[in-house]
Amino acid sequence: IHAALLQQLQTAFDTYAITTALATAGTVAGASSFTAAGLFGDIALAKSKMETAAGTKIPATHVFAQPTAVEWLLGQADPNGRPVLLPTSSNAYLPIQPGPNGTPAPGFTGDRLLGTCVFADGNIAPSGSNAQIVVANPAEVFTLTTEPVLSAIPETYAADLTVVLILTGLIGVIVRHPLAIQNLTGAAYLAAPT
Repeated sequence: IHAALLQQLQTAFDTYAITTALATAGTVAGASSFTAAGLFGDIALAKSKMETAAGTKIPATHVFAQPTAVEWLLGQADPNGRPVLLPTSSNAYLPIQPGPNGTPAPGFTGDRLLGTCVFADGNIAPSGSNAQIVVANPAEVFTLTTEPVLSAIPETYAADLTVVLILTGLIGVIVRHPLAIQNLTGAAYLAAPT
Protein backbone atom coordinates (compact mmCIF):
# COMPACT_ATOMS: atom_id res chain seq x y z
CA ILE A 1 0.00 0.00 0.00
CA HIS A 2 2.84 2.37 0.87
CA ALA A 3 4.52 1.75 -2.50
CA ALA A 4 1.27 2.49 -4.37
CA LEU A 5 0.70 5.69 -2.38
CA LEU A 6 4.33 6.74 -2.93
CA GLN A 7 3.97 6.23 -6.68
CA GLN A 8 0.83 8.40 -6.71
CA LEU A 9 2.61 11.12 -4.71
CA GLN A 10 5.65 11.05 -7.00
CA THR A 11 3.36 11.29 -10.04
CA ALA A 12 1.67 14.35 -8.52
CA PHE A 13 5.10 15.92 -7.81
CA ASP A 14 6.26 15.23 -11.38
CA THR A 15 3.08 16.67 -12.89
CA TYR A 16 3.37 19.80 -10.74
CA ALA A 17 7.03 20.32 -11.69
CA ILE A 18 6.23 19.89 -15.41
CA THR A 19 3.28 22.29 -15.24
CA THR A 20 5.34 24.90 -13.38
CA ALA A 21 8.30 24.63 -15.78
CA LEU A 22 6.10 24.83 -18.89
CA ALA A 23 4.17 27.86 -17.56
CA THR A 24 7.09 30.19 -18.39
CA ALA A 25 8.82 28.09 -21.06
CA GLY A 26 9.78 29.29 -24.50
CA THR A 27 7.79 27.89 -27.41
CA VAL A 28 8.69 26.41 -30.76
CA ALA A 29 5.94 26.03 -33.35
CA GLY A 30 6.76 22.70 -34.90
CA ALA A 31 6.36 21.47 -38.45
CA SER A 32 2.91 20.86 -39.87
CA SER A 33 3.74 17.36 -41.16
CA PHE A 34 6.35 14.90 -39.99
CA THR A 35 9.68 14.46 -41.70
CA ALA A 36 12.99 13.51 -40.09
CA ALA A 37 14.48 16.79 -41.35
CA GLY A 38 11.56 18.72 -39.84
CA LEU A 39 12.04 17.03 -36.46
CA PHE A 40 15.78 17.71 -36.51
CA GLY A 41 15.13 21.33 -37.47
CA ASP A 42 12.55 21.81 -34.70
CA ILE A 43 14.82 20.28 -32.04
CA ALA A 44 17.78 22.34 -33.29
CA LEU A 45 15.67 25.50 -33.16
CA ALA A 46 14.63 24.76 -29.56
CA LYS A 47 18.26 24.11 -28.62
CA SER A 48 19.42 27.32 -30.30
CA LYS A 49 16.77 29.37 -28.46
CA MET A 50 18.27 28.08 -25.22
CA GLU A 51 21.84 28.85 -26.25
CA THR A 52 21.15 32.36 -27.54
CA ALA A 53 18.99 33.60 -24.65
CA ALA A 54 20.05 37.07 -23.53
CA GLY A 55 22.65 36.86 -20.77
CA THR A 56 22.82 33.07 -20.72
CA LYS A 57 24.23 30.21 -22.76
CA ILE A 58 22.23 27.21 -21.63
CA PRO A 59 22.94 23.93 -23.46
CA ALA A 60 20.07 21.49 -23.90
CA THR A 61 20.67 18.20 -22.12
CA HIS A 62 17.26 16.50 -22.25
CA VAL A 63 14.37 15.89 -24.62
CA PHE A 64 11.19 14.77 -22.86
CA ALA A 65 8.05 13.36 -24.51
CA GLN A 66 5.11 11.09 -23.79
CA PRO A 67 6.05 7.38 -24.01
CA THR A 68 3.78 6.93 -27.04
CA ALA A 69 5.53 9.77 -28.87
CA VAL A 70 8.97 8.36 -27.98
CA GLU A 71 8.02 4.88 -29.18
CA TRP A 72 6.60 6.35 -32.40
CA LEU A 73 9.82 8.29 -32.97
CA LEU A 74 11.80 5.06 -32.44
CA GLY A 75 10.06 3.64 -35.50
CA GLN A 76 10.83 6.62 -37.72
CA ALA A 77 13.68 6.82 -40.23
CA ASP A 78 15.14 9.50 -42.45
CA PRO A 79 14.82 9.23 -46.27
CA ASN A 80 17.96 7.04 -46.33
CA GLY A 81 16.48 4.54 -43.87
CA ARG A 82 18.59 5.60 -40.89
CA PRO A 83 16.77 5.67 -37.53
CA VAL A 84 15.78 9.07 -36.15
CA LEU A 85 16.66 8.11 -32.57
CA LEU A 86 20.12 6.67 -32.10
CA PRO A 87 20.82 4.29 -29.21
CA THR A 88 23.54 5.15 -26.70
CA SER A 89 25.83 2.62 -25.10
CA SER A 90 25.07 1.92 -21.44
CA ASN A 91 28.39 3.33 -20.24
CA ALA A 92 28.04 6.63 -22.12
CA TYR A 93 28.15 9.90 -20.18
CA LEU A 94 24.77 11.00 -18.89
CA PRO A 95 24.16 14.67 -18.12
CA ILE A 96 22.39 13.75 -14.89
CA GLN A 97 23.17 11.60 -11.90
CA PRO A 98 22.31 7.93 -12.39
CA GLY A 99 19.75 6.28 -10.18
CA PRO A 100 20.43 3.83 -7.33
CA ASN A 101 23.17 1.27 -7.96
CA GLY A 102 24.28 3.13 -11.10
CA THR A 103 21.05 2.39 -12.99
CA PRO A 104 19.95 4.93 -15.62
CA ALA A 105 17.79 7.86 -14.54
CA PRO A 106 14.03 7.24 -14.56
CA GLY A 107 12.57 7.59 -18.03
CA PHE A 108 15.90 7.50 -19.88
CA THR A 109 15.30 5.58 -23.10
CA GLY A 110 18.96 5.04 -23.96
CA ASP A 111 18.48 7.11 -27.11
CA ARG A 112 19.84 10.47 -28.25
CA LEU A 113 18.36 13.04 -30.57
CA LEU A 114 20.89 15.54 -31.96
CA GLY A 115 23.23 14.61 -29.10
CA THR A 116 20.56 15.19 -26.46
CA CYS A 117 19.34 12.38 -24.16
CA VAL A 118 15.74 11.31 -24.76
CA PHE A 119 13.44 10.65 -21.80
CA ALA A 120 9.88 9.30 -21.73
CA ASP A 121 7.56 10.92 -19.19
CA GLY A 122 3.91 9.90 -19.08
CA ASN A 123 2.98 13.03 -17.13
CA ILE A 124 3.56 15.42 -20.05
CA ALA A 125 0.03 16.28 -21.13
CA PRO A 126 -0.83 16.63 -24.82
CA SER A 127 -1.60 20.06 -26.24
CA GLY A 128 -4.95 19.39 -27.86
CA SER A 129 -4.40 16.62 -30.42
CA ASN A 130 -0.63 17.29 -30.55
CA ALA A 131 2.11 15.91 -28.35
CA GLN A 132 4.38 18.23 -26.41
CA ILE A 133 8.10 17.64 -26.82
CA VAL A 134 10.08 19.43 -24.12
CA VAL A 135 13.70 20.36 -24.81
CA ALA A 136 15.32 21.36 -21.54
CA ASN A 137 18.23 21.74 -19.21
CA PRO A 138 16.59 20.53 -15.97
CA ALA A 139 19.54 21.76 -13.90
CA GLU A 140 17.96 25.22 -14.27
CA VAL A 141 14.75 24.02 -12.59
CA PHE A 142 15.16 23.72 -8.83
CA THR A 143 12.85 21.41 -6.90
CA LEU A 144 12.63 20.91 -3.18
CA THR A 145 10.50 18.12 -1.78
CA THR A 146 9.89 16.98 1.74
CA GLU A 147 10.12 13.41 2.87
CA PRO A 148 6.72 11.72 2.50
CA VAL A 149 4.73 11.40 5.72
CA LEU A 150 2.36 8.46 6.14
CA SER A 151 -0.68 8.98 8.35
CA ALA A 152 -3.35 6.52 9.41
CA ILE A 153 -6.81 7.69 10.42
CA PRO A 154 -8.54 4.66 11.97
CA GLU A 155 -11.59 6.54 13.26
CA THR A 156 -13.05 7.28 9.80
CA TYR A 157 -14.27 3.76 8.99
CA ALA A 158 -14.02 2.19 12.43
CA ALA A 159 -17.42 0.54 12.05
CA ASP A 160 -16.07 -1.44 9.10
CA LEU A 161 -12.70 -2.09 10.77
CA THR A 162 -10.96 -0.21 7.96
CA VAL A 163 -8.44 2.61 8.06
CA VAL A 164 -7.76 5.62 5.84
CA LEU A 165 -4.09 5.94 4.90
CA ILE A 166 -2.73 9.27 3.68
CA LEU A 167 0.72 9.94 2.27
CA THR A 168 1.56 13.63 2.08
CA GLY A 169 4.50 15.70 0.98
CA LEU A 170 5.36 19.22 -0.10
CA ILE A 171 7.09 20.36 -3.27
CA GLY A 172 8.47 23.71 -4.37
CA VAL A 173 9.63 24.43 -7.93
CA ILE A 174 11.69 27.43 -9.06
CA VAL A 175 12.60 27.90 -12.71
CA ARG A 176 15.86 29.89 -12.62
CA HIS A 177 16.00 30.53 -16.38
CA PRO A 178 12.60 30.14 -18.10
CA LEU A 179 14.26 29.84 -21.52
CA ALA A 180 16.09 26.73 -20.28
CA ILE A 181 12.80 24.99 -21.10
CA GLN A 182 11.48 25.00 -24.67
CA ASN A 183 8.09 23.53 -25.50
CA LEU A 184 7.84 22.09 -29.02
CA THR A 185 4.44 21.19 -30.40
CA GLY A 186 2.87 21.05 -33.82
CA ALA A 187 0.65 19.03 -36.12
CA ALA A 188 3.65 16.85 -37.07
CA TYR A 189 3.72 15.38 -33.56
CA LEU A 190 0.38 13.78 -32.78
CA ALA A 191 -0.57 12.89 -29.22
CA ALA A 192 -1.84 9.53 -30.49
CA PRO A 193 0.46 8.73 -33.42
CA THR A 194 -0.26 5.79 -35.71
